[in-house]
Amino acid sequence: MRWRPRIDRRSLAFRLTTGASLALLAVLVVAAALAYLLTQQRPDLFDAIELKHDVTTIQRNLVFDADGHLQAVRLKPKLATFYAVLQNDAIYRIVGGDGRVVLASDAIHEPLLPDGARTAPANAVFGIDLHHVRFDVATRQVDTPAGSYIVEVARSKRYYQILLHEKLGQSGWVGVMTVLVCMVSFAAVVAIQFRKLLAPIRQASEAASRIEPNNLASRLDMHAVPSELSPLITAFNQALERIETGYRVQREFLAAAAHELKTPLALMRGQIELDGTADRAMLLKDIDLMSRHVQQLLHLAEVSERQNFAFEPLAFAEVATEVFDHMQRLAQQCKVSLVLDSPEQAMLITADRGALFVLLKNLLENAIQHSEPGASVVVIGLADGFTVRDRGPGIDSADLPKLFQRFWRRRSRRDQGAGLGLAICLEIATVHGWSLTARNCSPGAAFCVSYGAASPDRLDA
Repeated sequence: MRWRPRIDRRSLAFRLTTGASLALLAVLVVAAALAYLLTQQRPDLFDAIELKHDVTTIQRNLVFDADGHLQAVRLKPKLATFYAVLQNDAIYRIVGGDGRVVLASDAIHEPLLPDGARTAPANAVFGIDLHHVRFDVATRQVDTPAGSYIVEVARSKRYYQILLHEKLGQSGWVGVMTVLVCMVSFAAVVAIQFRKLLAPIRQASEAASRIEPNNLASRLDMHAVPSELSPLITAFNQALERIETGYRVQREFLAAAAHELKTPLALMRGQIELDGTADRAMLLKDIDLMSRHVQQLLHLAEVSERQNFAFEPLAFAEVATEVFDHMQRLAQQCKVSLVLDSPEQAMLITADRGALFVLLKNLLENAIQHSEPGASVVVIGLADGFTVRDRGPGIDSADLPKLFQRFWRRRSRRDQGAGLGLAICLEIATVHGWSLTARNCSPGAAFCVSYGAASPDRLDA
C-alpha cells in the first residue's frame, strides 16, 4: 500500500502556502518577462552597460611611470587571452594627447573615430564600421601629470549577438530548473513553518473539544499562541467563564426553587393525610403560595432571556398609571396611598412594555409591603429614570447587599413571597441597560432606576 500525503485544501496552512508560492511564481514570471523584453527590444542597453564596464576595467589596469607616462596595460591572464583570441571582435586602444595610438590590443595604431571626426572623443559612446563589421565604441579620458589619454574599447555587434544567444540558450533550462527548485523549496519551508506556528492552535482546538458541562472550569492555554490569535483565545476563555457562571447560577436557581416548593408541598401532603380533617383554608393558602412561586419563577426565566423582549418607544407615565390601577387593591388592603409624580408626562423611553410593567409593579408591591399603614408610596418619573420611594422603617445596612439575591426574604415582610420580586426587577433593568440601586432615605427607602448615566441623587429628589 502506497503512502499518500493527506492535503487539506481548506486549511489555513495550505491556503497561505499556496498563496505565497503563487505570489513568488508571479514575481519570477514578471521578472523573466521583463528581462526577455529588455534583451529583445533593447539589447543595446545591455551592450552599453557591458562596454562601459570594459572601459573601466582597462582604465584600472593602465600602468604609468613616476612622471605619468603610460607604460603598459597589465591585464589578468584570462582577460589578456580574451583580447588576443578575439582580435576581430574585441579591441582596446589607448590614444595619447597628440592623437596617436600608444597601445592597442590588435597592433593597429589608428584611433577609433566616429564618422567625420578627426580626434578621438572623450567620455563618449558611438558606433563605427570596421572591416565591414559594425562596432560599438566607448571612450574615457584619463588625466596624468604627463598629459591626457583616451581609453577606447570596441565590441562588434556579432560578438554581442553570439554571446547573448549562447547565454540565453545555456541559461534557459538552468533558469527553469532553478525556478522549480526554488518554488518547491520555498513551499516546503513555508509549509513546515506554518505547521510549527499553528501547532498551539491545534492544541487549543483539541483542548476545546474536551470541554464538557462537567468541566467548564477548564481554560485554553495561551502559551506559545501567536499574538494575532491571542484575542480569539482570550475571547473564548471569557465566553467559557460566562457560560460557567451562568451554568452555576442556573444550578443554584434550580436547587433553591426545589427547596422553596418542597415546603408547601410537604404541608399540603400532611394536611391531606389527616383523613378528611384537612383545613380547606390552609390548603388553599398553600396552593396560592405555590402558584405565586411558580408565577415568579416563570417571570424570572422569561426576563432572563433578551429575545423575549420587544423594545418600543412608550411613555413612562402611561405605564405607571396602569400599574397604579393594578395595585390599588393591595394598597387599600395595607392602607397605603399611591402617588405618581411625573413632571415630564410626555417623555418617551425605549423599553419592553410588559417588562416595565412587571418592574414597576414589583417595586411598588415591595414598597407597599414595607410601608406603615397611613403612609404613602411615591413614584417619581424623570427624563433619566424613576424612583419608587416608601415611608417605611428603611433597610438595614446589613441587608443592602442581599436585596437583589434570588429567594432572599427580609424577616419583617408581611407577605410570604418567594423572594424573587427584586431579582426579577434587576434582570429586567440589566437587559434594558439600566441600573437599579437601593438606598435609605429619611424616612423610608428608595429604589432608583437610571436609564443611563444619571445620578441616583437626582432620582431621589
